[in-house]
Amino acid sequence: MLINGIDISHYGAKQMKVTPGKRTVANESEMAGGLFVPVMCTPEIGLKEYEIAVAVHGDSREEIWRHTDMVVALFGRGPAAVKLDGFTSTFQLSLSGVRQEEYGPKLDRWHTLILECKGYECGEEVVRTFGSTRLIDTMKNGVNEDYKFELQVELPIMQGMRPALLGIKIEQVYVVESGDVTNEYEFIGKCAPIWGELKISGVCMNRSGESLGPVEISAWGDETSIEIEKGTGIAVGDSANGWSDDMAGFTVDMPSPPVCVGSTGKYPESQRIFFKWKFYRPPADERQGQWVRYRRIRHTLSYTPIYI
Repeated sequence: MLINGIDISHYGAKQMKVTPGKRTVANESEMAGGLFVPVMCTPEIGLKEYEIAVAVHGDSREEIWRHTDMVVALFGRGPAAVKLDGFTSTFQLSLSGVRQEEYGPKLDRWHTLILECKGYECGEEVVRTFGSTRLIDTMKNGVNEDYKFELQVELPIMQGMRPALLGIKIEQVYVVESGDVTNEYEFIGKCAPIWGELKISGVCMNRSGESLGPVEISAWGDETSIEIEKGTGIAVGDSANGWSDDMAGFTVDMPSPPVCVGSTGKYPESQRIFFKWKFYRPPADERQGQWVRYRRIRHTLSYTPIYI
């Protein structure tokens, strides 16, 4: 058994058994006075409650108690990532109660530690990459023009999973090398900034799968990648070319953090996501030049399934 990546066997402890998680349910249904039929409400299903029994060994009661404190301390102050023996999934658990029971005539061989937890089960991370091979020419036939590009993807949904935060990463991955396109546009060892506007539809949704609006991103700085973090929903930009950001900047407008809707949402088997790009070719100057003409964009979506 691992708690936040640490094996409890380091503290003389071993997992004995796990009581199957029972769901917490809140239901306001009632038979109100004066009514001929009851008021029936939709139940709200909450987190599961788990009870984990751990055997803690030691050469003395003092050592056993010290080992017990160390195991409990592994949970820290927030939810812990717990790997239970006999399960392939990881569990996100918070302690709600602790009990310690002593055994043996001398009480100094082993004790049982009961960990009462609330939480949920996590599956393996799902990562999907799209559009990494498309070459975009923002100056077709020698004409400096806007380039519009649309990408529609289907994100698979795991059966039984709940809505989970969705990670989105946009990367400018094309590097111009000698002879790759034309010698006129050689720019070796640098990755061109994105310089464009992006609208992502189908990722900001409520629990019923209804759209709350698109994510709109404007990348007018030196960002060669843009990321909406899966764990926090925070949008960040990254520059891989070492230049300072002296253009108009990088902005993100999100009505809510992007989510993978889960099998209880609008799309039971897959989630349709649309990327609508508008690329620009900025005016040439001493450092930009013509090399920004060619681009290749990689879109990566990721989420960790949650089962409650």
